[in-house]
Formats: sequence, structure tokens, C-alpha cells
Amino acid sequence: MTVILGAIDKGTIYMGSDSQVTYGNTKRIVKDLKVFKKGDMLFGVCGTPRIIQLLNFSLDIPEHPKRFTDYAYISSEFVDAVRCCFKTGGYSHIENNEEKGGDFLIAYHNRIYNIDYNFSVSAFEGECMAVGVGDESAIGAYMAFREMKLSVKESIRMAIEITCEVNICCSLPVVIKSLKYEKGK
Repeated sequence: MTVILGAIDKGTIYMGSDSQVTYGNTKRIVKDLKVFKKGDMLFGVCGTPRIIQLLNFSLDIPEHPKRFTDYAYISSEFVDAVRCCFKTGGYSHIENNEEKGGDFLIAYHNRIYNIDYNFSVSAFEGECMAVGVGDESAIGAYMAFREMKLSVKESIRMAIEITCEVNICCSLPVVIKSLKYEKGK
């Protein structure tokens, strides 16, 4: 179980996570696993360690065709590569005639995208986005800390800490990574 929280601030995207992995009734703490950089993307991943391993070590990120907007690229070329990676790695499965994968955030250029379990892509407006069992409490806490004028990075850290305090499926330590992007991209 997981909380991943991403936010955008002045040319940098920050993404943080808790460090708990749950196997049935057993929890384990891992470090630097759920949030990672790959190429010119930042990933924040929910689910089993296998989805994280496939995205981090097996996914071949396709080239971005110039004719595609960022959203079109993520929704087509990128998602198709993820589906192929999951299928080859034995991760995706069919349930009620629908292919299922994993739930994760990616930061690409100046946006954060949510890739859902059914491979649909969402790009929301606003400063932050979260996924995982602790998503709602993390967003609420983050917004409160930003109202208090804390930095984006500190707001992410404290929001995930609070989420770990109130949600038994999330645990410390908090891991935060960042990705700078060129404005205008």
C-alpha cells in the first residue's frame, strides 16, 4: 500500500512517497523504491515491487514524436510501451475483458500525469496530484501546508508524514525526488 504525492513549483516537479510494501498481513520498509528518475521522466509508483522493477529496469521509454503533444505522447506511445513491458514481464492481466496494469504518476516536462490501472491517462490542472491509499489525506495536508506558506518540498514531506501517521498502509521514511524542466515545454 502506498501514498505518492507530486507537485509542481517554479520549473521543478517534486514527487514523494512513503516506504511501506505490504505482503498480505506483513509490512516491510523499503527505501528509494517507489519514486525514481528514468530518462527525462520522474515516476511515483503504487503496487507491488514487480511493477516498480518493470518500469524502472525493463521499460524502454519511446521517443517522443514531434507531431504529438505531451499528452498525446503519454496517452499513446508511452502507454503502449508500458503495456508491452507489463505483458512481457508477466505483470498485466485481463479482468472482465479489460487489461489491468498498475497505478502510477509520471512527471514529464511541466505536467504530472496519472496512469491508472486500466491505462487511462489523466493530466489534472492544479499544483499537486496523488495516488495510493493515502491520496486524499496527503492532498488535504499538502494544501493546508501550502496555505501556511511552506515550500513545496517541505509540504510534500510533512503531508506524507501525516498520512503515514493516520493510515496503517503507509510508513516512514518519506522519499522525495525532483525533476527540473524547461519552462515552455
